[in-house]
Amino acid sequence: MGDSADRWQRLQRLFEAASQETGDARSALLGRECADDPALRAEVESLLRASERADDQLSRVVVQAAAEVEAASRLGAGQVLGAYRVERELGRGGMWAGRWSPELARHFRRERRILASLDHPYVTRVLGSGSTDDGIPYEVMEYVDGEPLDTFCDRRMLDLTDRVDLFRRVCDAVEHAHLRGIVHRDLKPANVLVKADGTPKLLDFGIAKPLHDAALTGTVFTTRTGVRLMTPTYASPEQVRGEPLTAASDVYSLGVVLYELVTGRLPYDLVRGHPGEVLLAIVDQQPKAPSQWMASGTNVLDPPVLRALEKDPDRRFRSVSALSSAVQAAATELS
Repeated sequence: MGDSADRWQRLQRLFEAASQETGDARSALLGRECADDPALRAEVESLLRASERADDQLSRVVVQAAAEVEAASRLGAGQVLGAYRVERELGRGGMWAGRWSPELARHFRRERRILASLDHPYVTRVLGSGSTDDGIPYEVMEYVDGEPLDTFCDRRMLDLTDRVDLFRRVCDAVEHAHLRGIVHRDLKPANVLVKADGTPKLLDFGIAKPLHDAALTGTVFTTRTGVRLMTPTYASPEQVRGEPLTAASDVYSLGVVLYELVTGRLPYDLVRGHPGEVLLAIVDQQPKAPSQWMASGTNVLDPPVLRALEKDPDRRFRSVSALSSAVQAAATELS
């Protein structure tokens, strides 16, 4: 444990120092500090690249905002889309924060195919699709009158057993997608709306991809065209590094979600919360056991949560159903 903590502190110090340098000065700094540890240098350089991608993406948000306003004006209350009529705006997503393009159209059609292939009571259903008169494709999804997963649990002050039960239903939805070859890649409480009767609905498959897709890489913040942001605090270490993803990446994200549901906080100690620090923590900081933050003091969920959050995908649960079963087994000790 001591060696791990020492390495984390060294990695953090080097990352912060290297972030202040560029070009030859950065290379010289890393050469001096990592002369005896080339693996450490490679890790720092990987994090620096990921952090720079984040900064580039954030700098584009302001420019995209103006285009978003323009795009929003194209769709207003009363407009008819096939058999449906627009009543009001419910919200906006990052996918449309920019000008329409053929590549965006392909991206949208892929999301539509993915959703159409899923048929599960806890996954939002596609009711129809088509294109507007000016050629912009649309899809009609079922309306979910619900709250984000964490908000639903907190407002109703659900106990630990009820939170675990709700989490396991979310796992059922994710496993359904995996069995059809789809990895979600953006699992977080905001992408699960819970209806008043307690039914969860998984949504936002905008950056999901088929598991067999050779191009399935895990860029943390954006697809190649920069059309959508991911959520770094729920991303897996392999997503941070931009490596190919498997279902194990969703297992990790679900581990973060469960950690937050039962403790009220994220698994990592973040002082400043800037993108670089978040990425660094995801890759190298070992999370504390959930029981250290839980008022009840129970530690039965520590093993399954920490296994889901393993840095090495091969050390996590082999499937979401295996994670769900382990959580269920642990939860039986709560009653």
